Amino acid sequence: MNSDLNRREKRRVKRDDGYYALRRYCFTPHRRPGRGLRASGGQYARDGQPIHQINFGREVRTEMGLSESDALTAEEQQLVDGIVAKIRRGLSDASKRFGVRVVRHGSMILRGRRIRSQGFQERLYSRWSGPLDLYELCLYVAQNCGDYFNRKFRPKTAVGNDYQFEAMVRLQAGAVRVAGEIYALLLSGYASGAHARWRTLHEIAVTALFIAQENKETAERYMHHLFVKSYEDSLQYQKHAKKLKVKPLTQRELRRIKKDYLAVIARYGEDFRKGYAWARPALLRHNSKLKGDKIGFDHLQAAVNVQHWTPYYRMASHAVHPSSTFIRSHLGGRVDIPVILAGPSNADLADPGQGALISLTNATAALLTYESGSLELTEFRLSLSAMVLSLHALSDSASREFIKVHRQLEDEIRAEKGSPPRISGRVPRREGYIGIVGLALQSA
Repeated sequence: MNSDLNRREKRRVKRDDGYYALRRYCFTPHRRPGRGLRASGGQYARDGQPIHQINFGREVRTEMGLSESDALTAEEQQLVDGIVAKIRRGLSDASKRFGVRVVRHGSMILRGRRIRSQGFQERLYSRWSGPLDLYELCLYVAQNCGDYFNRKFRPKTAVGNDYQFEAMVRLQAGAVRVAGEIYALLLSGYASGAHARWRTLHEIAVTALFIAQENKETAERYMHHLFVKSYEDSLQYQKHAKKLKVKPLTQRELRRIKKDYLAVIARYGEDFRKGYAWARPALLRHNSKLKGDKIGFDHLQAAVNVQHWTPYYRMASHAVHPSSTFIRSHLGGRVDIPVILAGPSNADLADPGQGALISLTNATAALLTYESGSLELTEFRLSLSAMVLSLHALSDSASREFIKVHRQLEDEIRAEKGSPPRISGRVPRREGYIGIVGLALQSA
């Protein structure tokens, strides 16, 4: 009996620096009065803070500061290895069983999710149907504006390389496409995702307005800057192709990409390799104090007088980049409502909806500034002007409807502030409960 007690005491060694060392036979952290913290797997602990380092075998003596005579016996080491092997097998078996059960019951799980999602989207649409329908009509008009502009004006520009026409028509088409993505996110209740896509739409609209107001040389530089981006992308792709297990570019493809890159650098100068270098001459005409390294999207906004959108532009980035602000700054939730939003919500659709309508209208209105130099296109320009004015009127009406529904929902939330929120149509949860849910803020 005494020999067993002495052996146990030798397993725990108190060192002069205040650390407690424990042999690797305990895998459940727990405290004992007067004995400090027995760390999982024999880790050191000081003031209740374990050192996370798990090594088995010979590293045990080094980590614990034990002498050769205090090392684990063969029987103890065999016991440790057996426990570790059982844990690993148990975890592997549990993960396989869990995956098999999920697949086995997958149809039932997905059916339930889809039923709840469909009910949520129907309730969301019943509340936001007014502005959403007007938004879709704006999409229809904007798409037809771009199609009309392309069909009527392209024949006159096909003779030469009209970079301004090509840039504007493609930017407007991209704006319609992104606006459609935002519409799909709004219908599904993903306000933060829609706001993040509005950030892209805003960049498209600003670029279109900037190219429209500048000369054709600026548009040409913009189109040729593609070769710089393609060269940068090819270098990154080639660098990581092996790790990604994808087929790398051939030497012939790399030579062609590099040839185009060197050609535009030789034409526009070494500074052309920088971001927004295509806009540098035009921006210098607006502000001669600018330097090439400092040119960015902010200067494009200022050049077209939309810099007042910068706060919303920054706020939209919080839903894209996982900074510390990402944790709290998201649309669809409320700070004073104890719900961690992990899915769609029927709140806060007004900001992305209204912003998208304004940017889509701006990107489409930029087509009106195109100068073809042909009097034959005057009739087409008047027709396009009428279509853009209709888009502006619809966009304005939709924006007002978004604000109206948003205020109604805010009034309901304030009226129900004293009661716990309703989540997914279920029974209200008790006060102070924080749950991670897929569908939140369901106000009937």
